[in-house]
Amino acid sequence: MSPYAGAAASSSEESDKFDFMNEMTATELARNLSSVLNRVIEGEEVTVTRGGRPIVEIRPSRRQWMKGSDFLAALRSGPSLDPEFGDDVERIRAEYNAMPERSTPLEWD
Repeated sequence: MSPYAGAAASSSEESDKFDFMNEMTATELARNLSSVLNRVIEGEEVTVTRGGRPIVEIRPSRRQWMKGSDFLAALRSGPSLDPEFGDDVERIRAEYNAMPERSTPLEWD
C-alpha cells in the first residue's frame, strides 16, 4: 500500500514520506506535486508509475543556472585578458571573413 493512501498529512509529514520513497503513482504525484518538486530540487529522483509500470523519471535538471550578479562576480574574479586579446579576435575575424567558402561574414556589432 502506498504511503500516500488514507487521510491527508501535514506538510512536514508529507515531506518526511519522501525520505524513503523514490517511486510513486501518477495520482500520488498529482496530489503531491509541489512537495515532490521541492525534493527533486534537493537532488532526489522519483519514478512515476501508471498501472504498476514506470512511465517517467523526475530528476534535477542538469542545467545549473546562475544569477547575473554571480556570473559577473565570477568573470571579475578570473584572470584578466592580455592587452593583445582584442587584436587577436580582430585578426581571426578578418581571416575567417576572407575565406572563399564563407558566404556570410562574422558580424560583431
